[in-house]
Amino acid sequence: MKWFKKGHKNTVFFYAYRYYHFITEAINIFKDQFRETHEATNYSMIQNIPKIITEIQNYEIERVSIKEEMKQVVLN
Repeated sequence: MKWFKKGHKNTVFFYAYRYYHFITEAINIFKDQFRETHEATNYSMIQNIPKIITEIQNYEIERVSIKEEMKQVVLN
């Protein structure tokens, strides 16, 4: 009967140990999915996107507006 009791304890320990490592690995996998672990270097897909705006329009969108321009937009 001693062997049966000790065997059971060893089995419980073994499964608990394996379960702990399984859970730990699962957590790490999900963490890696939400953390950027590598930098994207292949931008070849961007070439397939058609250009809708010109370089000048892009500049106008990106530039910082001056106070007067903002004032005109708000008041009109």
